[in-house]
Amino acid sequence: VRCVQETGVHGDQMLNWLNKDLEIANSDEIRKQRPWIIFINHQPVYCSDNMKECNENPEKLKFLEEILINYKVDMFLAGHQHDYERTYPMRFGQIAQSQTLKDFSKQNYFVDAEAPIHINEGAASIMLNARNLKTNFKEFTIKKQKSIGSFGVFEAHNETHFQYQHIDSISGQTLDEVYLIKPLKAIPAEQLKLNKVGIFLFIGIISFAAIFTILFGYYLQKQNEEEIDEKHTEETYKTILRSEEGMTSKATYLFEN
Repeated sequence: VRCVQETGVHGDQMLNWLNKDLEIANSDEIRKQRPWIIFINHQPVYCSDNMKECNENPEKLKFLEEILINYKVDMFLAGHQHDYERTYPMRFGQIAQSQTLKDFSKQNYFVDAEAPIHINEGAASIMLNARNLKTNFKEFTIKKQKSIGSFGVFEAHNETHFQYQHIDSISGQTLDEVYLIKPLKAIPAEQLKLNKVGIFLFIGIISFAAIFTILFGYYLQKQNEEEIDEKHTEETYKTILRSEEGMTSKATYLFEN
């Protein structure tokens, strides 16, 4: 999205479209399908180079920042400045609040941030290194790098984890990365009650099926044992009869002789 900054009819039309589009993107229904909103603009809102845009844009693009925060945009990507720069989550010139993870870097992992982080991925050209831009840092800057030939890759792993990597074009080395993390939303009480009913019903069905399987297996085992006993009794009876018949025949033979 390249935001039209000038006033007038065309600018108003663009802003109306942008607000409507982000309103839909931020709705619960769409967020369930696509949990992350990444906003792409040509010029950055925040940058630390000693240039006109970096000094004026935080105020000049304040109207745009209001839109970003209102619709809970997760990341703002820009170019224009020919270097790489990544900020903390930013809210109207101030570093916004975010939770941190124990034993993890506070500069590379942001949990449930109140505002988007800003990334300027403008270091694609090696030749532009000749500009020798000074690597100025402002209080909102976490990482900054001159133009060396690099690019950015981002991946939405799932609804809770989003990863951005800044990669060297020649070596393939990851020069910088950041994770945005959102805790799983709590289940509403009414839905939780329904889920409990469903869980208990599911457990009841599984338990009934398990008991039925055990009893039916026991019944089949007994039937099998009875059939074996019957066969064994029948074979025993036949053996006894054959023995008796053999003894009778032998006695008759002895008596006759």
